[in-house]
Amino acid sequence: MNLFLLIFCTDFGIQAVFGILALLLNTEIFFDFVGSLTFITCSILCVVFDESAEISTSIGDIKAIQAFCICLWAGKLGSFLLYRVIKSDGDKRFVEIKKSKMRFFRV
Repeated sequence: MNLFLLIFCTDFGIQAVFGILALLLNTEIFFDFVGSLTFITCSILCVVFDESAEISTSIGDIKAIQAFCICLWAGKLGSFLLYRVIKSDGDKRFVEIKKSKMRFFRV
């Protein structure tokens, strides 16, 4: 398995699990937060694994700094968006979308 396939499967898996959960609960409350969680997870995987999806023996400084910046940005943005959705009791973007389960699932 190569790194691209590992990242793709991880990304798709996280999105699928939380997408199904959101569909069952009919909520968009963690939509943006899960996007940030996916960015963080995939960034960490890129640092930990090399191109052949084997655990990397050495982590370059630039790779580590990039992953740290991505995690910092995604964590800050995701927590802010989650706070905003909780505080405002929902996300206005999803009012019409949630009326159709199929449309909600595709989002």
